[in-house]
Amino acid sequence: MNHNIPVKTEIINPNRSSFGRGGHDPFGSQSRFITYNILVKKEDIHRANEVIHHR
Repeated sequence: MNHNIPVKTEIINPNRSSFGRGGHDPFGSQSRFITYNILVKKEDIHRANEVIHHR
């Protein structure tokens, strides 16, 4: 965002998925692993990778 690349974020929290509805949570019921996906438009992927990898 600091480099004027529009982004959206997606948060995947295993504690709110199907684990609580009879599914199997491999990390136990107190799992605290959260995944953040940073989404950019196809035309911005190259610029976003440069920013992430400081090139």
